[in-house]
Amino acid sequence: MTTRFHVSSVFFRRLLLSSLLSMAMALSHPDAAGSKEKDPDTVILISDPEITDLLDQLAAPLVQIARFPPESIRFHVILSDSLNAFALENNHIVFHSGLILAVHNRDELAGVMAHEMGHLVAGHHIKMQDEARNLSIRSLIAAAVGIAAGVVAHDSNIAEAAIAGGAASSHTSMLTSMRQKEQQSDRIAISFLSQAGYNPIGLAHFLERINREQRLASQPPPYLLTHPLSSARITEAKDSAAIYPPPNPRPDHGKSAWISRIQAKLAAGVGDDPGASAERLHKRMTLGDSAETIQAARYGLAMAQRYGGHLSDSEANLTTLLSESPKNPYFLRERGVTRLEMNRIDEAEKDFKAALLLLPNHFDLRYQLAVTLIERKQFEQASRILRQLTSERPLEPKPFYQLGLVEGEMQRLGASHLALARYHHLMTDSRNALWHYQEAVRLLPAQSQEQTIAQAEWDQLRHPKKR
Repeated sequence: MTTRFHVSSVFFRRLLLSSLLSMAMALSHPDAAGSKEKDPDTVILISDPEITDLLDQLAAPLVQIARFPPESIRFHVILSDSLNAFALENNHIVFHSGLILAVHNRDELAGVMAHEMGHLVAGHHIKMQDEARNLSIRSLIAAAVGIAAGVVAHDSNIAEAAIAGGAASSHTSMLTSMRQKEQQSDRIAISFLSQAGYNPIGLAHFLERINREQRLASQPPPYLLTHPLSSARITEAKDSAAIYPPPNPRPDHGKSAWISRIQAKLAAGVGDDPGASAERLHKRMTLGDSAETIQAARYGLAMAQRYGGHLSDSEANLTTLLSESPKNPYFLRERGVTRLEMNRIDEAEKDFKAALLLLPNHFDLRYQLAVTLIERKQFEQASRILRQLTSERPLEPKPFYQLGLVEGEMQRLGASHLALARYHHLMTDSRNALWHYQEAVRLLPAQSQEQTIAQAEWDQLRHPKKR
């Protein structure tokens, strides 16, 4: 059986307004288990800047040791209660939110990161067929989840058909090959972890706990079916970790507390009932035995309250957090988003600007500031920020959408349609993208550079080059 995660439509609409899923994408992939249900599995891609920032900071020393170009590893998180992770071409690493919730400390999360980097270094990552390489990252992730589901379902035809390199093999031979690759990635990971100053025993402990939990489960968790685990693998990981302790242990610098806050934030959004999530987090906050636990629970509670529409309660808890940690840019950001939903635009703008003083040039904070400027009808200023953002990250859909709205408000209709065409193209909505490109070409000044570019992009979408 594939593991499904469904979110009610009402809650999903709320999440779309929230920071946790400020950019939630529903992506379909085939049901590898062969279910007769007509509703396809959906993959919800979480776009939360705080989670991404945490993963990037944890990964930075590993990226350096592995000799990847700086900032070349891109992390993605999908909303799923299963424990899984996988690596894709072009240095993309995908975590299921359930795995992040399951780690006990910084070294365990770093261990999983290093393991997936090991797959990239060794060339084990999921490799798509040529025709799939033109898909957006969102579609690639959905396809990769389908591949993983094929493995979970013991359907080697599904898995092998989607992965380049070699004819379909039996499940047994595929499993043997996977085990060998897992052990190789473990060895690479332990070397990276030790050199980066992380304790490699974190990886061994995580594997050991997953193995222990599978014995109590009715069926193995997806992680073990896509990352085969044996007692020999655990023993080797523990022995290697003992042999290669970090020569220069890396200071924590608050990362463990940050992980706890991220876990509480995720816990607020993984259920389909924000009220129930709020109750659980309130109880955790009340029973918390440390300042770190209480702070994390309050943060999660504030998020659950916002998802449930209790904006005043959410703002009050975020204000309490800021009284304790006034220089936390993410607390400021979340209060700004909450105030924006409360239509308190001036206060939201102050929060975003205060956060930008702490994290200058932060992509998402500049985006949020642009949104507040739109609400204040300061369209020209918003347009300048959004144009910078689309130039810096041309594969990020959100700024294109807002830019399309802003340009439309200023009656620059050709530019509006071009921005919306790019947004829909990134969202894999070819039908709307084609219409907006057509309108952009019609409305942009004849023979202008923008019209020439729009025409070229339109032609490419209509007649994609076959590799």
